[in-house]
Amino acid sequence: PDSHEKAQVLAAIASGLMRGGTAEEVDRAARAALASAGEVGDVAQQVSAAITYGRVCTHAISLEAGLAEMRRAAALAEANGDPEGLANARVSIADVLYELGRYAESVDTVCTAHAGARLVGVGRKTGVFLAGNHAEALIALGRWDEAAQLVDDTLGFDAPGNVALAVLHPQAWLRLARGEAGAPEVVS
Repeated sequence: PDSHEKAQVLAAIASGLMRGGTAEEVDRAARAALASAGEVGDVAQQVSAAITYGRVCTHAISLEAGLAEMRRAAALAEANGDPEGLANARVSIADVLYELGRYAESVDTVCTAHAGARLVGVGRKTGVFLAGNHAEALIALGRWDEAAQLVDDTLGFDAPGNVALAVLHPQAWLRLARGEAGAPEVVS
């Protein structure tokens, strides 16, 4: 029978398969997690599974299909008072908007999400991912100074584990693009 624990495990499996499973495996796990979470009314796991399913859609179907699924996850999180789920959905939405070349929209999404993440206390981790997406979109828009300031400010938060990579990557782009001394060493 479905339970909150089963929904959690299925969502975790779907998320884990994103790193090494086939599109079919991730799709199957994400759909199972969505169904299980829906049966027991576990909104947080529905949001998590919908974000994962949205990622599957971006790779297996289209970026637009994935974006629609991620927006559905964000709406579900917002309607049910799940601020962490909302922040995570917006990270993914901003990422897909960037991939679609909709940089200004990506920046707007990140700015909204970042403010919300700080309000609910998930800024130290989720905020770093948002800052990375924000910096990438600013770079694409030619707003390099803003991107550099954002990266510098974010690195001051002492992000946990490898989370800082989200902003180190755009920092390396900027250094290379500007021809800064030592930039090739930063990237290698």
